[in-house]
Amino acid sequence: MNRTATWCLFGAVLLAGAAWSQTNKTGKTEQAIVALEHKWLHSQQTNNAALAEPLLADHIVEISSEGKLTTTKAGALATAKSVK
Repeated sequence: MNRTATWCLFGAVLLAGAAWSQTNKTGKTEQAIVALEHKWLHSQQTNNAALAEPLLADHIVEISSEGKLTTTKAGALATAKSVK
């Protein structure tokens, strides 16, 4: 019985430590993602494609609401610039 309680306590300490370490890392990751989403949103609100340019990969797949397919960063930026 004593051995079982010891192992349960040991397991609880390990789980608590793992959960605490993930919480700290997750917070920083979530903040970074939220900051990128804010940059993206600001680029759309101000209709400024230059703000979105560093956020896009060179090769992307984007389908507009009209069904137009774009597969390059340059194409996506051109589409964004054409929207008023």
